[in-house]
Amino acid sequence: MTLDVVLLLPADARRTAVASSRDLARRMADGGSSSHFVLGETFPGLSVGDNEPHVSLFMLGVDPAEVGEVVAQVRTVAATTPPLTVTGLEYRHNPWGAPELYFARSPSWFALQRRVLRAVEPLRRGRLRDV
Repeated sequence: MTLDVVLLLPADARRTAVASSRDLARRMADGGSSSHFVLGETFPGLSVGDNEPHVSLFMLGVDPAEVGEVVAQVRTVAATTPPLTVTGLEYRHNPWGAPELYFARSPSWFALQRRVLRAVEPLRRGRLRDV
């Protein structure tokens, strides 16, 4: 299974992302196209979980029995990492065509990513995730 270690958005940024996604889906529908998903709503065809606005830090493939170990490592990183302040630079399309907010790179951002990698990458045990 593939896990995505993510950074969730603060409440105000989450509200903005969800509102923007709903507005974009509405405008697409008005133009005769449909959106594949809307942030803050359940993904079509699935019965659990919402499309949560987030920033991916690291994706890895693990066995289902290893999920608890990954979660424990991520919790340790989260509990020992100071709050991160980031600046959004621009919206542009990601490789899948969805609009995405891109953030300014910073030493604190790189430090967080390095901490996540040090904690979680060994649990991947050399396995590559499905693409």
